[in-house]
Amino acid sequence: IMYYQVNTRKDMNIAVQNIVPGQYNAILEMADGSTYHLGEQQGSLQEKTGRLIKIDSTLVSYLPVSNKQEIPQEIVYNKLSVPRGGEYRIELEDGTKVWMNSESCLRYPIAFFNDMREVYLEGEAYFEVQRDVDRPFIVHSGEQKVTVLGTSFGISCYASEVNDYTTLVSGKVKVDFERRKQSFVLEPGMQVVYNKESDVATEKKVDVAEFVAWKNGKYVFKQKRLVDILSTLSRWYDFEVFYRNEDVKEVLFSGELRRFDDFSYLLQLIERTSDVKFVIDKKIVQVMR
Repeated sequence: IMYYQVNTRKDMNIAVQNIVPGQYNAILEMADGSTYHLGEQQGSLQEKTGRLIKIDSTLVSYLPVSNKQEIPQEIVYNKLSVPRGGEYRIELEDGTKVWMNSESCLRYPIAFFNDMREVYLEGEAYFEVQRDVDRPFIVHSGEQKVTVLGTSFGISCYASEVNDYTTLVSGKVKVDFERRKQSFVLEPGMQVVYNKESDVATEKKVDVAEFVAWKNGKYVFKQKRLVDILSTLSRWYDFEVFYRNEDVKEVLFSGELRRFDDFSYLLQLIERTSDVKFVIDKKIVQVMR
């Protein structure tokens, strides 16, 4: 039996050798238009302003401004973009740490120098904001404006998804929908969900692990629709999905998956606990009853 099992896995691996977990990689775009591919090299880059940016294979970090001379006279924005099948981390000039998920981009100033710290997010990120009572930290993402003093939270606002999520892990945040003149103040364990189709924002209590565990290398799914799970996995493993039966999208699955697990193993876990079968052809995953 042992030989048979090992053999099956080997066959399955041959079929899915094109679908592999993501890795650390990103593109840094400077204000002057120059771009750098991050993910392998280590060292430092120099801004036009003369400020140094430190880089290693997983992280780009901006050194804090030590004296007023270093502060640029106008706000200079850089952009960090993480492709499908990638993740990366950034430490901003104020000490705020940001974990960036696949298919996401963050526009941020190279130094914060007025009474506000503002950044712009598309996609998904987890923030640990450096506390600074005098300068609120603001994240603009889709319809939302999230204001914080010092706290940990996750935001997911992918253009391709119906819902945007802001999930608070610790501290306190204020979520404003300025166009709708609606705002929420979140306590830890609470989440605001904004549905783009119905244009409705609601607040609810959640298990935060389900929404932020990706930053620690895990996926936590609780009674999640298969179509949502595969959408999430496709950004990290970089594959397309084809549904042979429409109703299969609504199959619910609960489980914990590791982000760096072999892809065929993840599919086997889902197959084992639900009435679903997967067939893989290069980078296309076919789903059927």
